[in-house]
Amino acid sequence: MQVITAEVYQGTLEVTGAAFGVQESDARCTLSARRGDDEVRRTSTATATTAATYCALLTIGVDELGPGEWEIDLSYESSSSAGSSGTQKVDVS
Repeated sequence: MQVITAEVYQGTLEVTGAAFGVQESDARCTLSARRGDDEVRRTSTATATTAATYCALLTIGVDELGPGEWEIDLSYESSSSAGSSGTQKVDVS
């Protein structure tokens, strides 16, 4: 699983990602944003292509997160495989 974009745009944290080399039509993606004891999650469906399985755009409003540095992790799960991007830091302001 790889994060392709993770940015704040017009008051919203927007994250996209893909599992390259995997083509599965029953996959789901989950975005977890954590800061200390706070955690916000979003889930989306995934779309398989010949090269990868792509997560639909995942969004979280900045007003829900609050300003500061957040750690995000994008995970992928299907009936036959799973993976995670590992944590990455995003500045929300």
